[in-house]
Amino acid sequence: MDMNIEKRRFGRVGAGLFKSLLVHENRHYEGVVENMCDRGLHLIIASKLHISALLPEVSVKLKIQSVSGTEKDIHCEIKWIHMNSTPIYGLTYRMGMEITAASAEYLQLLSSFSGDRC
Repeated sequence: MDMNIEKRRFGRVGAGLFKSLLVHENRHYEGVVENMCDRGLHLIIASKLHISALLPEVSVKLKIQSVSGTEKDIHCEIKWIHMNSTPIYGLTYRMGMEITAASAEYLQLLSSFSGDRC
């Protein structure tokens, strides 16, 4: 049995590191979207502070800025989160997010990618 196989239900598209802003309880956290699909995405946030309010099953709003500069609001639920200590940024958070309400605008943005499936 190959232990290196990831357990993903849906294929991902490389997003080219879209700038994003996670909003939760009137706090804003800047980050980047690494990859995405119609039902989820992978978000990376670097912060010098510990983000204790962001836990699995927490609902958040994510603002993604497209290449053209337009912003899309996406409502998500955090499914998993990993914290790593890095010498440059302090703390780095990697999050798997499930999209709870994919708008037509988001699906159009996703379909515009010609990147490889992850």
